[in-house]
Amino acid sequence: MRVGGFIERGGLRLRLLGLVLVVGLAVAAVYGNSMQAPFVFDDEPNIVNNEALHIDSLGLPALLAAAGSGPSADRWLANLSFALNYYLGGGEVWGFHLVNVVVHAAAALVFFGLSLTTLTLPVFQNCYPRAREIALAATLLWALHPLQSNAVTYLVQRMASLSALFFMASLWCYALARLTTGSKARQNGLFALSACCGGLALASKENAAMLPVMILGYEWFFLEGLSWRRHRRRLLTVTAIAVAVVLGLAALYLGGDFYAAIQAGYARWDFTLPERLLTEPRVLFMYLGLILLPLPSRLNLCHDVVVSRGLFAPPTTAACLVGLAVLAALAVWLYRRERLLSFGIFWFLGNLLIESSFLPLYPMFEHRLYLPSTFLALAVVAGGYRLVAGGSARFRWALRLLLVALVVAGGLLTWQRNQVWADELTLWQDVVTKSPGLVGGYQNLGKILMTRGRDAEAEKVLRTGVVIGSGKASAQRVGSDTAISLGHLHYLLSRLYFRHGREGDASAAIDAALRYDPNHAKAMVSKAIRLEQAGLSPAAVQFYRAAALRGEESAELYCNWAVSLFSLGRLDEAITLLRRAIELEPGHADSHYNLGVAYGGKGMAAEARHEMALAIQLQQLGNRRTAGADGR
Repeated sequence: MRVGGFIERGGLRLRLLGLVLVVGLAVAAVYGNSMQAPFVFDDEPNIVNNEALHIDSLGLPALLAAAGSGPSADRWLANLSFALNYYLGGGEVWGFHLVNVVVHAAAALVFFGLSLTTLTLPVFQNCYPRAREIALAATLLWALHPLQSNAVTYLVQRMASLSALFFMASLWCYALARLTTGSKARQNGLFALSACCGGLALASKENAAMLPVMILGYEWFFLEGLSWRRHRRRLLTVTAIAVAVVLGLAALYLGGDFYAAIQAGYARWDFTLPERLLTEPRVLFMYLGLILLPLPSRLNLCHDVVVSRGLFAPPTTAACLVGLAVLAALAVWLYRRERLLSFGIFWFLGNLLIESSFLPLYPMFEHRLYLPSTFLALAVVAGGYRLVAGGSARFRWALRLLLVALVVAGGLLTWQRNQVWADELTLWQDVVTKSPGLVGGYQNLGKILMTRGRDAEAEKVLRTGVVIGSGKASAQRVGSDTAISLGHLHYLLSRLYFRHGREGDASAAIDAALRYDPNHAKAMVSKAIRLEQAGLSPAAVQFYRAAALRGEESAELYCNWAVSLFSLGRLDEAITLLRRAIELEPGHADSHYNLGVAYGGKGMAAEARHEMALAIQLQQLGNRRTAGADGR
């Protein structure tokens, strides 16, 4: 063994270890205060209420069921990671946060590797002698940027960070494969690894469908300097493959009739397809503004975006359309002058294309910038080093100090932003303050205030949301997002009114909830309970059945449904429903009591006594817990 080779390999290991420690410790430091941030918003349907993820074994059936479950069933890798989180730590939120932070740190390390490989490509001919320094600065600037908190602290957006991790890994492996000479086996292995990483990126989030386009772009910008005249056939072939992949994935997710599927998706929103296309250029410049100036007062979980109804409504619409065209033209103009910045613009626009164009999605979310912002960070830092390369050492040190200051400032702002995420109440207060016209913010804030016993504040918030939502054009369109939110606002008000004995107000609120959202299952259950109290058992049974058909499944539903069936003399059906209620919630005292009554009606005395005794024990246990809580 040669001593020089050993020392060289040892030095490489030390540098790699140092890199992992620097990036890992930096990410851990700024996200250390996020470990107890609660599940919020889309975390609930995707993780908390997604029973298929709550696995207690690693058997293949359980894993397969978990992978394809919930509202994001196509994102099986992210779902599987959530299920493994639950298996290892139950519902403990810190475990989910730990994995998110590790994924983010891993994405940062992959970004460093991709950046270093890019900066040392032959096309740059030693333009970046301090490539490692540039790559590290860009990595830290990106990783500690406050915008990334929406993809790290917001647990369900592991989908975005996991997809970005494998997306960049796929491109990195492709670049390394293209640079490999003399070993066909190693090159083929890297190409295979690139394909595997691409598949894993797509299994985490669908916008990874842009990967073939980005690989083509990387090839064109950096590897061969492709020209139309010399490489026409290759360009057409690769472009056709990229288009076929994107269209194939669109067919898989949207079905054969793209336009019909897309138009159907717009039925829930307050905007049309043309209006969204007009709005997104404005959103794009809002994104750029947030990247440049990520102040706490500007960051928001849910931005209330003013929709563009025409070219000059608002007036900035036309200006931003022109700005988008200028940005695209700038990327073309910079291709031979500042290729890295040109690619950064191409990467930014391209990776926003799927979520910021024709799909029926909400116009703006900060987590969508997680992947698109990477090469912009690299291009800006590398451009700064190019500017000072020919100057004195003072300029180089001034740039380094500026970058250190920006990294530290980004970390501090991220830490500060995580403090908002630390409590559901502060998070939704932040949303309502920054997006006062967003109906969903009032819905979520009011719900949290109710759970904390602050009913007077909750009523004020909920009623404000009703007033704002009722003024929107889509409020009367059944199935629209506004109408659904109004339905839930009225449902929450009905619960609050019932709590305070305001029966008339509560009944009116339930009727309003079902008027705005006829499919609101929980409001159906509340309506059925009121009908049963009025002696209208047949009508109550119809509402209970309708709620069950719409996915409602709870001990409360089955217990109350059984009461109505009992009133109609349908004891066998009532017993079946009560058993289901107890299966769902073994400690549900009312279900045990009613089952005892039903058994008594069937002449099953021993079973009736057993259920009654259980109900009394559970009731006493509940009373003791309540007394203990009051004592604390």
